Amino acid sequence: MNCLKALLVTVHSMERKIIDDAFEAPRWCIKVIQSDQFSFVDLVHYMDADYDWIFIDTHFEEDSVQYLNPDYLMLHLQKNTIHKGCGIIVFNSVVSESVDFSRQMFFSTFAQSIYSAYSDPESFAFSQSDILCSTEYRGVVYFQTPLLAKIMSLVLANLSKDPDRLELGLWEMFMNGIEHGNLGIDHDLKKNQVHSDNMDDLVQHRLKVRDYKDRFVNASYIINPKRATFDIKDEGDGFDWLKFWEIDNSRMLDRCGRGIALSRLMAFDHITYLGKGNNVICSSDFEKEDFE
Repeated sequence: MNCLKALLVTVHSMERKIIDDAFEAPRWCIKVIQSDQFSFVDLVHYMDADYDWIFIDTHFEEDSVQYLNPDYLMLHLQKNTIHKGCGIIVFNSVVSESVDFSRQMFFSTFAQSIYSAYSDPESFAFSQSDILCSTEYRGVVYFQTPLLAKIMSLVLANLSKDPDRLELGLWEMFMNGIEHGNLGIDHDLKKNQVHSDNMDDLVQHRLKVRDYKDRFVNASYIINPKRATFDIKDEGDGFDWLKFWEIDNSRMLDRCGRGIALSRLMAFDHITYLGKGNNVICSSDFEKEDFE
């Protein structure tokens, strides 16, 4: 696989060697900007470049700087040219209880996870770390394509105490946001396309259509040793999610339409849809006795 081209914007002071060791060559070709004065205007300028990934690493709270607000950044993503294979990850805060935690360790594990997920997403092996699992992560991710949805679900799940469980639910919810939300593919159309093995072609076609091509899914996340919470939004027209809350007999043998019900049963302890159905909040409890 070719070198992944990335931009790292960080307010943390780190030696370039530490960053290079984390994003090791030749796997990564990384441009680094270290500044606590980095502005939203600067970020938009760099978004025009042909990056595979943009990482924004900051200690600010979500609303203290405009470019960290998920909805605000979303508006500006639509006005700038970012190729559809570019994934964006914002780290608003990374706080560890372990004295052995280091940002080099965090970025190294994160970079390795992304590269492994690219190389073979279907055979991705979760690598658990007691240190990283004792850490709280807050931020937001942005993506447009199924490949990035898969990688994001794998990488975010890998930061939790129960990655196998979380990955399933995140993948289902992320793909719902892309297919049924941003690309406007309803259940009946997907059912027909899946039956004729044309679903992938339809998705790739709509990713290029003017009405859909500039839409993003964004997911704010809070992952810590006790709970993982994801606030997932797409830019579609919403849907009647109650129809898919459970698997009824009429869809028992269908190859689609079961993702929400499976996520409820196997991945998330809580799922709440908001508004017209294009915003869902999902959470998993890892220490359930603390929430009873």
